[in-house]
Amino acid sequence: MSKLNGTSDLETPSAHTDTPALPFCHLILKGRKPLPQGYPVDPNSLGEHIKRRRIDLGLTQREVARRIGVNPWTVANWEKGNNHPAVWFLPAIIRFLGYDPLPAGETLTERIRTAR
Repeated sequence: MSKLNGTSDLETPSAHTDTPALPFCHLILKGRKPLPQGYPVDPNSLGEHIKRRRIDLGLTQREVARRIGVNPWTVANWEKGNNHPAVWFLPAIIRFLGYDPLPAGETLTERIRTAR
């Protein structure tokens, strides 16, 4: 038994977990969570599209790299704009994004190149 409050060491004092902190306040705060610093609002490059989707899904660069099949440093360089994805990664990137961010092209040659 504890000498201070008369309870044994095995018992824990009961906490008031069912009592709300402010029982008289019935206010509900609503608002949008602020966007993280560096969030691309209007993505222009493929790396910005990847970064935006990654942040929206709450993923790390390592998890995105695993999904696409590249090294995490590669994803970091794409997002920073240091280099651009190779053509053979485009199908995996488009699957990750859920859409094709590349422009469709205006001429027949550009549309064929985009389709390939």
